[in-house]
Amino acid sequence: MATSTDVLTYLSALDYPAGKEDILREAQRAGAPRDVLRALAALPPVDYRNGAEIARSAATDLAPEETPATAIAAIAKRLT
Repeated sequence: MATSTDVLTYLSALDYPAGKEDILREAQRAGAPRDVLRALAALPPVDYRNGAEIARSAATDLAPEETPATAIAAIAKRLT
């Protein structure tokens, strides 16, 4: 199963707010693997204001030291 960090890695170019279909489309465009797409497909069909909301709602596993906030921080660090 994908982690929150895995999910957010494929959404770095996503513009917010974003709906479920926008999120899935961006993940597919970014080349997300099947487990990430499966986690995103389980999202409730609402508009998400940021990556933290997606990370909290996606069907993901959290590593013991990972929270949605640390996942987002890790992604931001990789992008800089």
